[in-house]
Amino acid sequence: MGQKTNPNILRLGKVKEWKSKYIEKKSTESCAIIFQDLEIKKFIFHLFAKNEFKVQNCRIYYSESSMHIYISYYNFLVTNKKVKLKLINSYSKKFQNKALSIEKANAKKQLYLAKTYKKKFSHQTQKELLQNHYFLYQKTQRLEAINSFKVYGDTRHHKTFSKHHANLFISKLLKGLTLFTKKKHNIFLNLKQVNKETSCLQKTSKKNKYKLKKNLAKLRKFQSNEFFKKGLNMLHTFIINTQNAIFLAEFIASYLKKLKRPNFFLRFLKIALKMFLNKKFSKFERIQIKIKGRFNGAPRSSHKYINIGRNIPVLTIDSNIDYGESTAYTSNGTFGIKIWTYATTYKKRLC
Repeated sequence: MGQKTNPNILRLGKVKEWKSKYIEKKSTESCAIIFQDLEIKKFIFHLFAKNEFKVQNCRIYYSESSMHIYISYYNFLVTNKKVKLKLINSYSKKFQNKALSIEKANAKKQLYLAKTYKKKFSHQTQKELLQNHYFLYQKTQRLEAINSFKVYGDTRHHKTFSKHHANLFISKLLKGLTLFTKKKHNIFLNLKQVNKETSCLQKTSKKNKYKLKKNLAKLRKFQSNEFFKKGLNMLHTFIINTQNAIFLAEFIASYLKKLKRPNFFLRFLKIALKMFLNKKFSKFERIQIKIKGRFNGAPRSSHKYINIGRNIPVLTIDSNIDYGESTAYTSNGTFGIKIWTYATTYKKRLC
């Protein structure tokens, strides 16, 4: 049976550029440079994944004395203050409930000893331990606040980067690269975050704002959900900047992990993508999404397709097609996500 191949492989060197470029003096050098390139990319991907970032694109350009690395990354994490407050309140309630249960147990023991043996019961051991534990928990919270203030003070001394964490992260990255290359190359790093938290209404002009607000009224039923605000901003950045298909695949995978019943989210995704693709600012013409998995806890896996626009011309090599895939690990098993995008911009052949 015939199967679909990765369309990115067929277009490398013809429509798409290679992600690493180098000049070899001898034919034997190419193997060593390719191995070095793969190992550096493995290290970068692993380090970014540890710090909860995902690399979208990594390009390396070599010369005799220097190495230029261009990395574009994105972050799908949401840090809510409400979640932290809920955890603190739940912890204090648990402490109060435990203290009450200990007091009741101690009162029963006191009465029993007084009646039978006419002795006093020392009930300080368990309660004191619990109070000390709660006191230490409050102390650690105060120390966290002091440490954050210290970090804020340290950022003033660093002129190149805005955050102390960024300096530590980049220093780790540079240390690893210098050790691997044995200080033979001067390393130049360029980092860029793809998804910056700005609303889609801020980016649009005053003329298009009124039309966009009208279209957003269609998505009112999804407004109470978590994925509404962030989802709209992500999809807007994806369509305006013609991001890689991997960006959209990872975004879908991040929400499929959280949601038990993803059909409602997929409906929102289809309506939002159709709405944005019909606009003038959209640089994509056609998008095809294929998801396979056990939807709603079904005993067998099934396919779901989201086709926006006409069919994608996969056979024509000159067409500007991008492909991306990712997997979401959920309680109902794994979900495989495949995405094909076709941009309106026509690219000429490189060779």
